[in-house]
Amino acid sequence: MRDALRDFAKVEGMPDGGPSNLMAVNRRLQLGDTGKYGVPDNRLRHKFVLETSLTMKGWHTPQIRAWNNDGPSLIVRPTKLGGAYALPPNPRKLARKMSALSEKLMNFAGSVSAATDAPDAYPDFRVELSGDMETAYQINRQTVLDDWAEVRRLIKRDLDKVAIIDECLGIAFSAFDAGNKDLGRAKMFEIYNLGLRKLR
Repeated sequence: MRDALRDFAKVEGMPDGGPSNLMAVNRRLQLGDTGKYGVPDNRLRHKFVLETSLTMKGWHTPQIRAWNNDGPSLIVRPTKLGGAYALPPNPRKLARKMSALSEKLMNFAGSVSAATDAPDAYPDFRVELSGDMETAYQINRQTVLDDWAEVRRLIKRDLDKVAIIDECLGIAFSAFDAGNKDLGRAKMFEIYNLGLRKLR
C-alpha cells in the first residue's frame, strides 16, 4: 500500500516527504505542541490524514486522538469490511482549542487598546502601577508583542490578517521609537479595528 502511494506521488510529480505540503506517505507528523511524533499512513496537505486499517477506528483510538485535532481523518478499509469512512475533527478538542484562542485574543485586544495611548498618554493608574510613563510604555509594548506571539501560532484561518497585524506592529513601534506617535497610534487602531476577538 505505501509503495503504491509513493509510486502514485512520483508519477504525479508530487514531492513525498515530511516537509511536503502536498502528500507524505508514512512520515513523521508532529503532534501539536507536545514535542512528540506519530506516523500516519498518509497525509494530504497539512491536516488531512488517511489511515489504512482492517479494524474500526474512532476518536477513542490512540492514533486518531493524536492526529484528529484540526483536520479530518479518512479511515480506509476493505469494501467487504464496510469500506472507507471519514471522521471530522474531534469537537471536544476543537472546543478546548477555541476556548484557549478566545482568551488569548481577549488579552491581545486589551493590550492593543492600551497601546492606542502609547507612548506618553497612558492614564494615571497605569503610570502609577508602572512607576513612570516610559516604563508604562515599555511594559505595554512587551505585553502586545507577547500576546501577539501567543495568538499568532493559534490562528489557522485568517492568515491574511496575520500579515496585516505583523506589518502594523512593525510600523507602529518604529513610529513610536521615532517620535511619530500619531502614526503609531493610527496603526494600533487599525489592528484593533480588524475585529481581533473574531480571528480564527
